[in-house]
Amino acid sequence: MSLPQDLDLRSEQSIKKDTLSALIHLGILAWDNRSNTIGRRRRGTSNKGTADILGVLRGGRLLAVEVKRPGAPPRANEAAQKEWLAKADALGAVVIERAESVGMVLERLRAEGYISG
Repeated sequence: MSLPQDLDLRSEQSIKKDTLSALIHLGILAWDNRSNTIGRRRRGTSNKGTADILGVLRGGRLLAVEVKRPGAPPRANEAAQKEWLAKADALGAVVIERAESVGMVLERLRAEGYISG
């Protein structure tokens, strides 16, 4: 069995870091949302299920990227993530629900017309 060429077998954190670097390099205002609260109590008004990476695309459109390690099993908070991403999508955001590689994110942004090449 052969694996897809852009399949990324690294950790989710590593994929997230490289995706964020690529977005910033392309001039997209993007940041690590750091919504992970494992081991800490949730405080304030943080939204359960928000995407791993958030950004602002040309024209002010929200970018929401949920990074997953290829083949990773669903997590306990996956229902909340799907709900948040569905709301963002309904409001017009560019949502990438399961980014398993930097290439997947760039391909979607290319398809949406935000990057060329």
